[in-house]
Amino acid sequence: MGDDNGRAWLAVNEAGSGPYKITKFKPTEEVVLEAFKPYWKGWSGNHVSKVVFVYISEPSTQLALLNSGDIHIAPDLTVDDKVSLRGKMGFKVNIGAAATPLYFQLNTQGKKIMQNPLFRKALVMSFDRKLHLKSVLQGFGNMPDGPLPSNWPGHKKGTELRFNLNSAKKIIKDNGWTGTRLLVRYLPAIEEEKRAVEQFQSNLAKIGITLDTEGMTWPTQAATVQKLETTSDINMIYNFPSFPDPHAILNTSFNGKLTGYNGGYNWSQYSNNKVDSLLNKAASSSNQKERAKLYSQVQQLVGSDNVVITVSNPGSVVALSNKVEGYKYNVAHHQTFNYMDIGLK
Repeated sequence: MGDDNGRAWLAVNEAGSGPYKITKFKPTEEVVLEAFKPYWKGWSGNHVSKVVFVYISEPSTQLALLNSGDIHIAPDLTVDDKVSLRGKMGFKVNIGAAATPLYFQLNTQGKKIMQNPLFRKALVMSFDRKLHLKSVLQGFGNMPDGPLPSNWPGHKKGTELRFNLNSAKKIIKDNGWTGTRLLVRYLPAIEEEKRAVEQFQSNLAKIGITLDTEGMTWPTQAATVQKLETTSDINMIYNFPSFPDPHAILNTSFNGKLTGYNGGYNWSQYSNNKVDSLLNKAASSSNQKERAKLYSQVQQLVGSDNVVITVSNPGSVVALSNKVEGYKYNVAHHQTFNYMDIGLK
């Protein structure tokens, strides 16, 4: 185990008991898996005997290889390319009901103006989610209604303010906040984040606020939120729940013990003792009705504090050759592929 719980060893060695074994491993290039014949569940049915997982950063390259038949599954095409493949002979597009909300997290402990819930209210009302779903995701997703996906237990309707640019502009003007400059950090490699930032920047300009942008890689962005003084005014982040329960989303994003400076994903640096108490109570209860009520209260408090802007609930869209069968989206393990269940016609 050493001093790092075996991390260094696991970086170059496999330790598993599944149906496939690793026969080739080149980080950021290629991983090859081959069927482990003595696998305890057996191999009856249609299964692939070899899986080649290739890292292809350019969506256009993924599309070209999918069209040529060199690859069978492409998870990271552009939205336009996914639209073009719908109904095209030889291909299919799978849309999984993902639960990975994308947020603009507003720094509640940053500069004085960002600490003001009324100012944050104006920000929340300045983003058009309906337009984002239509023009950026092109319908591949569900309309957000608060920080928790609406099809999850415990969801409370109407906790996050709707788009209202006129009201937002009035708040800014009446309080003398015209001319304010803010900084947002995001991942430019993710098309949706880039276009959401552009959309938000345009709307804020209409109400008298300048939004400066800083694109960076994930490790760099994550490092900036580990201290209050280096946390930007706004950060973009997806919530990837580690298990299919409302706690995995609400606790991760809003528990004061999980702020960025505490090593968590609450990059709003939001701390509300009542919210923490409700989350802890919900986690310790086995009564699902009681838990739903508690999570409903959490959403109401977070909404009234204007902590985040829920940009979208994007679907998990994967393009496949029609030769592939058995692929299913797994909400509990987002963007994973259960190769044991996949076969080729």
